[in-house]
Amino acid sequence: MSSLSYSSRDTSTFSQTASSTSASSTSNSASEVSTTLFPSEFGFYRFSSSSTVALTTKDPSPFASIQSNSGFRSKPDLTFYQGRNKWYRQLASAQFVGPEGKPHITLGSTRYGAAPTEKVECEGFFRVSHHFSLYLNSVRYREHFQWSECSHAELKGFGIGHSSGMKLVRMKTGEVVVVYAKVSCAVKKIGKMRFLEVELGNEFQVMAVMSLIAIF
Repeated sequence: MSSLSYSSRDTSTFSQTASSTSASSTSNSASEVSTTLFPSEFGFYRFSSSSTVALTTKDPSPFASIQSNSGFRSKPDLTFYQGRNKWYRQLASAQFVGPEGKPHITLGSTRYGAAPTEKVECEGFFRVSHHFSLYLNSVRYREHFQWSECSHAELKGFGIGHSSGMKLVRMKTGEVVVVYAKVSCAVKKIGKMRFLEVELGNEFQVMAVMSLIAIF
């Protein structure tokens, strides 16, 4: 699994790590290889009698998990961990606010103070969409993204077809950057996600996963 670098105080700042390798034994040039927090494609699994959604590839050990804390007023409604349970580093949390239960997603941990919080807004009636904005370190400005329903035909075009699902659109360019396909014929697997654009950064990956779970 790819690594994620944090500041010494475990604040909400995410940063991509890079490794350098020598081009040859006689050259001082090096090439940087960026890493991402999650694989480009992975599954969502919910185990029986569990309030946890596990994120994993073919490896049986989850690389991340989302814990539901409904009923505990002192805890966020959802908590996202970089591992199988609460003993791992917290990536994000979500609180459902107001009578409509609007998701407010906090990136990183609030253990040492405030952390950036993003709102997920909902619009539409018959055809509902959810949107949020996020500051992207890769381009150094805030961009808007929108989740909307995705048909089986669309998902099939992205090579991830099962039944229906969701797509996340980068509003500035109109490109689909993430797709999610529901899985209805499996006992534990509930869906599969694929990142079509991997250069938007680790905070974007966390926000994409957390916002999707929050609007389910």
